[in-house]
Order: sequence, then C-alpha cells, then structure tokens
Amino acid sequence: MQHSLKYLLMSATVALLTCYQVMAQAGWVPFSPPGKGFTVMMPTAQVEPKTEEREGQKFTIYSAKDSQGTAYVVEDGVPQDPKSQEFRDGFFKGGIGAVNKAFEKVAGGPVENVITEVSGEGWSGKKATLNRNGNTIATVLIAYSNNKDLAYSLIVTAPDTNANAKTFLESFKVDPDVASKAHAGENPYTVLTHEVGQWAGWAGLIVGGILAVIIGIVVLVVTTKKK
Repeated sequence: MQHSLKYLLMSATVALLTCYQVMAQAGWVPFSPPGKGFTVMMPTAQVEPKTEEREGQKFTIYSAKDSQGTAYVVEDGVPQDPKSQEFRDGFFKGGIGAVNKAFEKVAGGPVENVITEVSGEGWSGKKATLNRNGNTIATVLIAYSNNKDLAYSLIVTAPDTNANAKTFLESFKVDPDVASKAHAGENPYTVLTHEVGQWAGWAGLIVGGILAVIIGIVVLVVTTKKK
C-alpha cells in the first residue's frame, strides 16, 4: 500500500513538473502584480500596464501578446457593491455590451454571445464568447472575488477552446482577502452622487461600460502593434 502511494505521489510530481516545463518552454509565465491579490499565466514576461481614470474611477489594465498576435488582457479589480447583486449584474451587462460594440467595429458586423457560469480559485463569474458568422473571435471572462467586492475582466482574442486561451483563463486565481486589502476604501459608486439601492444596477452598468471601452482600446492597440 505504501509503495503504491509513493508511486502515485511520484507520478503526480513528475506530471506537474512536466506541465510547468512545457509552459516554460512555450514562454508562459505567472503574472502577479505585488500586493494585488491575483495571479494569471501570461504567454510572455513582457506585460504592459496601463492606468486610466474615467469619471473619478481608476482602472489598471495589463496586456500581453503572443507570437501569433493573440492579445491577452487582464484588468485589476474594479470595486463592486458586495451587498448588491443588481450592481454586479449591471457591471456584467455594461461590460459585455461595450465589448461587443468594440469588436463589432473590428469584425464589420454584429457579434453574438454565448454565456456560461464559471468559477475558479477565489472567484466565480461568467464567461462570454464573442461570435461572428459562426466563428469565435474573442472570449471574455468577468470574475467576481469570493468577497464580492471586486470584479476582474479578462479578454483573449481567441476561442475559449484554444489551448493558449484555456491556459490563460483557467489559470486565473484570486486571494480575496489580499485583493480586498489592496482596494480598501475604493467606492463602487464613484460614478454617481447617489449611493442608494435603486441606483445600483445603473452604477454597475456605467462602470462596466467605461471599463470595457478602455479594454477595447487596449486590445486594439495590442493586436495592431508591430512585434
């Protein structure tokens, strides 16, 4: 029994090391901004940060590009109202709506979404594929920290079935308490002068929409940038 257990542990260790070696050979590296409380695998160590402030809300976006020209974008946590599902629903609706419009300009026509519930270490959320004429042109993941006070947006310009896209999306992890500390004091209602429940959905919609517009610009810049 002990020999069998030892063999299984050794096999698991070898498999894990092999997995990391394959990722390293392919250029994949873990990306985790100090003190931010999230980690994600990126196809290169050359990750570019960009910080924008709109309507009093600050957004920090990190982007990278692989050798095939695929863009990988992750946004640092945006404050949410932990007591309001309406706010989170509005954030998703505003974000996906604005992303759709950004990609429609690139694709030359309307895009359709397939949305699924997903979850990972320290978060849960929704994944949406952006489809044009039967082809998936991008995948969006909006992940809410398990503390429900932050939302993260990830975009990859590839189908969610693509191996690299899966590595990127499935590697995303959040440490909810560290993340909450990193964003302590940030107000999800900065874009409004009201902080009552009836405005929650509208506030989320605005914040999600603003963020998605910025991300759309970043994606466009990354995908068109020369190597």
